[in-house]
Amino acid sequence: MVTTLIILVISIFVLVLWYGAVPRRAGLASGTHQGLADTGARQANGWFKLATYNIHGGKGSDGVRDLRRTAEVLEGAHIVALQEVRTGWFADQTRELRNLLGLEGVFAPTQRRWFHDYRGNSLLSAYPIVRWESFYLPNAGGGRRYRIFSIAEIRIGAKAISILFTHLHTRSGREQQLKIVLEHFARLPAPCALVGDLNSGQDNTAFTKLPGDAEDGIALVLGAKDSPRVDWIITRGVEIRGGGCQDSVVSDHPYFWVEARIR
Repeated sequence: MVTTLIILVISIFVLVLWYGAVPRRAGLASGTHQGLADTGARQANGWFKLATYNIHGGKGSDGVRDLRRTAEVLEGAHIVALQEVRTGWFADQTRELRNLLGLEGVFAPTQRRWFHDYRGNSLLSAYPIVRWESFYLPNAGGGRRYRIFSIAEIRIGAKAISILFTHLHTRSGREQQLKIVLEHFARLPAPCALVGDLNSGQDNTAFTKLPGDAEDGIALVLGAKDSPRVDWIITRGVEIRGGGCQDSVVSDHPYFWVEARIR
């Protein structure tokens, strides 16, 4: 009897460990009206810094995991989409970066592990996030690398801009994800922006199907210096006057930004 009970307890323990260790799709998240930290962003004649950064969980190419270095890179951004953001029982990288930068933000989970949301995408903003919602993307290529895209409405003074932020798959089947994201972006009312890691290069013919008013913000500001990349800032109904790219050991991706203003 005792032996049977011990075997049962061990079996349940192993089952719980297995269930917790296996990555699973996170539930869809949404929300309305986030608070606002005053960063002085409204004092620059409507110009704001729009950025994207795959932070690699805060782990640099040198093997050091330090979100303070990530925050230093992001300093001065007004709206920034982040990919490969982690959360857990004892750490919440979205909250940590919000506190370090004095911004508001939302976390859109893509994966659950150990009985909690484990990783996903974030959007940080110096302006009010009026509403936001996430949508599932097909699980391209199989496996458990679940993907979503999210759309947020951000209020800048008397105007509003829609931000679609996402991180697409690296495996076969990504083309379907890209097609869905680009179609949703094309249907958004201007002004709007598609920001994130699309894991697709500039030579991908899918981008030729974007509306005629869509602009590749990064290519626009970098010009001949724009090297092959998979990170994107595509805008409609937005004026761009500058921007840049910063590559460092802080992540395995460069940090891209543009200076933008709603037309």
